[in-house]
Amino acid sequence: HFMYDTGLLEELKDVILGKQSQAEERAGGFTDWTDRIIERATRRPGRALWREMKSDAALAFAGGQSPGAQTLQAFLGAFSAANAVPKKVHLVGHSTGGILHAHLVEALAAAKTKLRIASVSLLAPAATNELFERAFVPHLRAGTFGLDEMHVYNLTDRVEQDDDVGKVYRKSLLYLVSRAFEEVIDPPAPLVGMQRYCEQYEELRPDRLFFHYGDGRSTARDRTKSTTHGGFDNDPATMNSVLKTVLGGSGVKRRFTRASLDY
Repeated sequence: HFMYDTGLLEELKDVILGKQSQAEERAGGFTDWTDRIIERATRRPGRALWREMKSDAALAFAGGQSPGAQTLQAFLGAFSAANAVPKKVHLVGHSTGGILHAHLVEALAAAKTKLRIASVSLLAPAATNELFERAFVPHLRAGTFGLDEMHVYNLTDRVEQDDDVGKVYRKSLLYLVSRAFEEVIDPPAPLVGMQRYCEQYEELRPDRLFFHYGDGRSTARDRTKSTTHGGFDNDPATMNSVLKTVLGGSGVKRRFTRASLDY
């Protein structure tokens, strides 16, 4: 496992909570107005945190001597050994994990490995459309290196606008990132984890790229029932869908339950 814990949401909550009274006083309690004030008030500290987090993800795999690159070489060496048992590689990332995995895939492609990635599952990825198109889309094809299939689990835009950050910013974290923390925010930066910016990709590779949405009106067949940005990895439907992708339908012996994901 690559353990990548940015602590971003916790730090941003502290930033946002510090601006709560200021925003409510200026906006008079109107939700969208307070959101706009929060976006402006948190832009400088939030952008600095976001820039550092993205830089850390890129540096992890930059150059042959970076820790991530060395770890990948160790994996690739073990997988290609004469006596190695064939392995399948699956990538699963939540929120900022989508950014880390983008750089991991780019590093694998640069290594000219013959190893294919069996699946990539991204839960509400915070990656920009530009990064998604550069790092993932070109490899959604057959060939020596590539991605056999990719699943993106998002909220519908309606549910995303019903989410909140710290009970102060009354939209999802990705709205805040798109509107305040990316380097270019006018117009808001498109993120592939937001329905309004990812629908253009749904027919891009219909046999390899799949989008699933939590819409708050769940049915038994839904691939995700999450209703918050942070809820995907605690949602049994989402995690069982990922599990089925990794193991195959007949390989799932024990399914996730609400109790097993209550942590």
